[in-house]
Formats: sequence, C-alpha cells, structure tokens
Amino acid sequence: MKSISRMVLAALFTGLMVAGALVTIPFPGVPLVIANAFPWLAGLMLGPAWAAISTALYLLLGAFGLPVFAGGHAGVGTLMGNTGGFLFGYLLSALVVGWLRDPAGKSVVRSALAVAAGAVSVYLAGIPWLAFVAFHGAAGFEPGHLVQAFFWATGPAAFPLLFVIGDVVKAVAVVAVAGVLARLPGVEPLLSK
Repeated sequence: MKSISRMVLAALFTGLMVAGALVTIPFPGVPLVIANAFPWLAGLMLGPAWAAISTALYLLLGAFGLPVFAGGHAGVGTLMGNTGGFLFGYLLSALVVGWLRDPAGKSVVRSALAVAAGAVSVYLAGIPWLAFVAFHGAAGFEPGHLVQAFFWATGPAAFPLLFVIGDVVKAVAVVAVAGVLARLPGVEPLLSK
C-alpha cells in the first residue's frame, strides 16, 4: 500500500510540474517559471528515488510531445535547446534534494540546505548547456562564454539576478510547504526513510 501511495504522490508531483510550467514569465533565452520548485518539494517529500521518477516522468511527457514545458513547448527539440540543461537540472535537483533532506521532515535547516543545493544543481546543469547551445558547441565552455550564460540564466539585463531572487522565494515557500505537509496526519509514514 505504501508503494502505491508513493506512486500516486509521484504522479501528483509530475502534475504539479506541468502546472508550474504553465505559469511562465517569458524572458529572452530562459523563462521564469515555478515548475522548478516542484522537483525540490518532491525531493523533500518523496526522497531521491520517487522524486527522480516523478521528474523523469515530467521530462518524458515533454520529450514525447506533450506541451508540458514552459510556454507550452514540447519535444526533444526543447530538451536540446536553450532550456534543456535546466530541464535536466530538475532531475538532478530532485535527486540532490532527496539525498540531502531530513527523512523525518523535521529539520527546517536541513530542508533549506537541501533545497539550496537543489537550486544550485539546476544552474550547474543549465548554464553550461545554455552556453553550449548559444555559442554553437564547445566554444560555449570558454570562461567568458560561461560567465555570459550565467548572466543570461540568472535574469534579464534590466534585472540582474532576478531568477536567483525568484529561486530564493520559491525555496522558502517549498521548505515552508514541506514542513506543513510533513506534519499532516497520515503523511509521515509516506516519507521515505
């Protein structure tokens, strides 16, 4: 029964990722979305394995052509485009958060550190890929191009670090929501140990 409940929760988190991608503020190159918060929440609530399954399902739905990515985009072309590294970073972040979390869901500090590491992992996957795509190959890995991709990935020129500020706000919300959810009756047995 416990594994069926986790499957249902994993599917729910996949649905939340889809819904979060529909809430998009478009910017050149990389849009601002809330979808990246849901792999973090899945990592805190489900642990690394089920959070990764949930996030992989989201990526597969998009790869198979369902319009589940930001702005209703879909397909392998999206995964190979500017935002592809960030999308695969969602999977990495779900694993990182799941590995680093407090399995009992009681330590706010540990949850916050896990989510912070998850947020950083999205950038670590996304920025090099954005540079690779934008600069047409290995030239993107030159330090100057990586720095330029960092600034593209963290916000538009008019609002530098806008995405980082947004991620901090989302991270605080995720930690707060996870803390509330972990204390609901019947939820604690579902938390992966």
